[in-house]
Parts: sequence; structure tokens; C-alpha cells
Amino acid sequence: MNTKPKKSLPAGPSGRWRPTLKLIRQPRQAFEEWSQRYGDPFHVQALNGPVVVTGRPDLVRQIFSHDSTEYSVFAAQSLTPILGSGSMLLLDGQRHREERKFIMPMFHGDRMRAYAQTMQNTARHAMERVASGSTFKMLSITTKISLEVIAQAVFGGENQAAIDELMQLSRKSIDATKPILFFSKMAHFHFLGLSPWDRFTRSQSQLRAAFATEFARRT
Repeated sequence: MNTKPKKSLPAGPSGRWRPTLKLIRQPRQAFEEWSQRYGDPFHVQALNGPVVVTGRPDLVRQIFSHDSTEYSVFAAQSLTPILGSGSMLLLDGQRHREERKFIMPMFHGDRMRAYAQTMQNTARHAMERVASGSTFKMLSITTKISLEVIAQAVFGGENQAAIDELMQLSRKSIDATKPILFFSKMAHFHFLGLSPWDRFTRSQSQLRAAFATEFARRT
């Protein structure tokens, strides 16, 4: 029986516990440090499995154009309770191809051109609120832009108060999604409403309730 040859993995930090703990405590610093030390791409052997990380455009292009069966979903067991079993990030094989084919028309041609003005206006207004010459966190601003564009595209701009509430609750949910929840399902436990899982599920419930209220108002 023919078998696929084993492919060598790029360099990366040794061990499993130390890299995982570093990702939990300081994820951005860890990625920056490993990228500088080992180059791009680099390999991490986390507690919930190995993963190769890259930010190079040519490799990203290669990944998206390559046979999807060569890749597998990372940390599916711990991510499914967070993202949901139907998340595109957790699907593979035939089901992934079917779901991708279903949603792709929404991201082509006239559909995207219709969103262009919303994207431009939202980005412009966000940057206008940044003082000239000041230092700011690009991640925070781009996250806010993304959330507002999604809310505007889905719900329109006639109820700004509802959009502001959805953005606030979405931001709260993102902030409550701690890295430790990604790496072990054992972290998904309740404890007097104070555990990371408690804070995450509470924020998710509030966000879903706000969406349900807005959907009900429009039907």
C-alpha cells in the first residue's frame, strides 16, 4: 500500500507544556518571539496537537490553493464548544466544500461592491477619532471596524443604538475568549460564575439575546 511520505516540519520551540503556557499567557509576544527566532514558518507542539504557523503571503496563498485533504482542523475538540459544530473553521472534507460553495456567492461581485461604501465610511470614521501623531493599537481599531462593518451590513444603519449594543456585547465576548479555552476542554468548567468559561458563556448568552431581540424586532 502506498503511503504519503512524511514531510519535515520547520523549526520551533521544544516541548509541549512551556510553549502552551506561553501561548496562554502572552500569545502575541510568543508568536513575535518565535517568528524572529525560528523564522517563518515555525512549528509549535502544543498540548492539543502540532501546528505550523505562518504569516507569509506566498505560503498563505499556497495553503488556500492546495488540496484541503492535506490539512486537518486544529484543536477541534476544545474549539467546538466555543465556535459551534457548524463553524467553517472546524469543518473539513466534503461538508466544508459544500458549506463554502453555499456562502461564496455572498463574497463576490455586486454583493461585495455593495458593502464597499460601508467599509470605507466605517474605516474613515474610526481613523478620524485617532489623534494625529498619537500611538494606538491597530488590533483594537481594526477589530472595532470589523464588528461595525458586520453590524451595518447585516442590520443596516437605521437603528444605531442597537448596532452600538451589538458591538459592545461582541467586544465583550471577544475579550472573554481567553487563550486557555482553546487549548484544553478541561478549562471548560463552571465555578461560581467566576471561571474563564463562566465569563465566556455569560457573554455569549448576552450577545445571543441581543441578536434575538433585534431579529424579532425586524420580523
